[in-house]
Amino acid sequence: AVSPDGRWLVTADLGVNRVTVYRRESSGALTAVGFTTVGVAPRAVAFDSTGLFVAVTTFFADELEVFAFAPTTGALTPFA
Repeated sequence: AVSPDGRWLVTADLGVNRVTVYRRESSGALTAVGFTTVGVAPRAVAFDSTGLFVAVTTFFADELEVFAFAPTTGALTPFA
Protein backbone atom coordinates (compact mmCIF):
# COMPACT_ATOMS: atom_id res chain seq x y z
CA ALA A 1 0.00 0.00 0.00
CA VAL A 2 1.19 3.50 -0.82
CA SER A 3 0.61 6.27 1.72
CA PRO A 4 -1.79 9.05 0.71
CA ASP A 5 1.13 11.48 0.33
CA GLY A 6 3.06 9.01 -1.86
CA ARG A 7 6.15 9.04 0.36
CA TRP A 8 5.80 5.57 1.90
CA LEU A 9 5.18 2.00 0.77
CA VAL A 10 4.13 -0.78 3.16
CA THR A 11 4.24 -4.35 1.86
CA ALA A 12 3.13 -7.69 3.29
CA ASP A 13 5.43 -10.72 3.21
CA LEU A 14 3.34 -13.74 4.09
CA GLY A 15 6.36 -16.06 3.90
CA VAL A 16 7.96 -14.50 6.98
CA ASN A 17 4.86 -13.02 8.67
CA ARG A 18 5.88 -9.39 8.55
CA VAL A 19 5.21 -6.06 6.88
CA THR A 20 8.06 -3.90 5.61
CA VAL A 21 8.05 -0.11 5.39
CA TYR A 22 9.89 1.64 2.55
CA ARG A 23 10.52 5.36 2.08
CA ARG A 24 10.35 6.74 -1.46
CA GLU A 25 13.38 8.93 -2.08
CA SER A 26 13.26 12.04 -4.28
CA SER A 27 14.95 9.98 -7.01
CA GLY A 28 12.08 7.48 -6.84
CA ALA A 29 14.26 4.79 -5.25
CA LEU A 30 12.84 2.84 -2.31
CA THR A 31 14.74 2.53 0.98
CA ALA A 32 13.65 -0.05 3.57
CA VAL A 33 13.32 1.68 6.94
CA GLY A 34 11.94 -1.15 9.07
CA PHE A 35 9.60 -4.06 9.46
CA THR A 36 7.03 -5.34 11.92
CA THR A 37 6.10 -8.94 12.63
CA VAL A 38 2.39 -9.60 12.23
CA GLY A 39 0.05 -12.59 12.56
CA VAL A 40 -0.01 -15.66 10.34
CA ALA A 41 0.42 -14.92 6.61
CA PRO A 42 -0.20 -11.17 6.21
CA ARG A 43 -1.96 -10.64 2.91
CA ALA A 44 -3.39 -7.17 2.34
CA VAL A 45 -2.18 -3.78 3.54
CA ALA A 46 -4.06 -0.48 3.41
CA PHE A 47 -3.57 3.06 4.68
CA ASP A 48 -6.52 4.99 6.01
CA SER A 49 -7.32 8.26 4.21
CA THR A 50 -5.33 10.34 6.73
CA GLY A 51 -2.17 8.26 6.35
CA LEU A 52 -1.96 7.84 10.13
CA PHE A 53 -3.10 4.22 10.33
CA VAL A 54 -2.24 1.02 8.47
CA ALA A 55 -4.47 -2.05 8.44
CA VAL A 56 -3.11 -5.53 7.71
CA THR A 57 -5.21 -8.62 7.09
CA THR A 58 -3.91 -12.14 7.64
CA PHE A 59 -4.77 -14.99 5.31
CA PHE A 60 -4.77 -18.08 7.51
CA ALA A 61 -5.87 -16.55 10.82
CA ASP A 62 -8.62 -14.26 9.48
CA GLU A 63 -7.36 -11.37 11.58
CA LEU A 64 -7.17 -7.63 11.08
CA GLU A 65 -4.25 -5.83 12.71
CA VAL A 66 -4.19 -2.05 12.89
CA PHE A 67 -1.06 0.05 13.39
CA ALA A 68 -0.51 3.72 14.05
CA PHE A 69 1.82 5.05 11.34
CA ALA A 70 4.38 7.79 12.00
CA PRO A 71 4.59 9.79 8.75
CA THR A 72 7.91 11.38 9.70
CA THR A 73 9.79 8.12 10.45
CA GLY A 74 7.71 5.32 8.95
CA ALA A 75 7.39 3.57 12.30
CA LEU A 76 4.45 1.22 12.86
CA THR A 77 3.02 0.87 16.37
CA PRO A 78 0.27 -1.63 17.25
CA PHE A 79 -3.00 0.23 17.78
CA ALA A 80 -4.96 -1.13 20.72
